[in-house]
Amino acid sequence: MILCLMTNILFTFSEAASEQSQTDLRSRLMSRQGIKAVGRISPDAKRPFLRRMWYAQVSDNKTAEVLTQELNGLSEIESAEVPPERGLSTAR
Repeated sequence: MILCLMTNILFTFSEAASEQSQTDLRSRLMSRQGIKAVGRISPDAKRPFLRRMWYAQVSDNKTAEVLTQELNGLSEIESAEVPPERGLSTAR
């Protein structure tokens, strides 16, 4: 059995980013190797801030690091980060 671990990147578009620019960036990201999924965190959200929040699921940590840096360098991106892991604590 092969265990494949994915890494998620959370990113938020700036207020100035149009719906079209968000869709275009999604298409560009999905065409890249190592990126498995890209989408809105809350696709049915009515509030503009929530509609600007996206995720990218990538195949490994190196891809996550490179993509996070690239996203943070784009003018239409407000922020991009790999969220901290949330492990279950075994301490009692």
